[in-house]
Amino acid sequence: SRDKASDAFVDQGIRYYKADNYAAAMRRFNQAWLLNPNNPDVFWGYGMVFHDEGNVCEAKNMIDRAITLKLSKPIALADAGRIYTLCAVSNQSLDSATKQQYFATSEELYKKASSTSPNNDYIHGSWATAYYWRGDYARSWEMAAKARAMGFAFPGQFLNLLRQKMPEPSP
Repeated sequence: SRDKASDAFVDQGIRYYKADNYAAAMRRFNQAWLLNPNNPDVFWGYGMVFHDEGNVCEAKNMIDRAITLKLSKPIALADAGRIYTLCAVSNQSLDSATKQQYFATSEELYKKASSTSPNNDYIHGSWATAYYWRGDYARSWEMAAKARAMGFAFPGQFLNLLRQKMPEPSP
């Protein structure tokens, strides 16, 4: 069916995305969209490519479309939460009320992702980074502890950056 073919192209797009081949990923997401313009995962895919290219508010616009189309995969919801936070902190033209609304939406998305998949280390690791970007270092440490207890290994220097902002709490 067209829907299953669309899902298959999204899966291929995600594989290309994970391999940092954004042009091929976008081609696959476009093919998926042509088959099913109501597939929320297509817009999640677009959003992730825009995110990685540094266009986080454009990514948020794609995530908005995905949410309207009932985005439901827990990993996708966590990615959406991260994108809302990043757009709020990076877009200097947003007023305080809009930033707070983006943070609230981010929190709702993370809660929905976590309630759907409570033991997913990726969700909690991503959530820890979102708290860091918001400047909520205590909550970042709380979520980092949950993620690490689930086996999540933070990439790069994240934990060192967090330690520079706030010492790691004792267990």
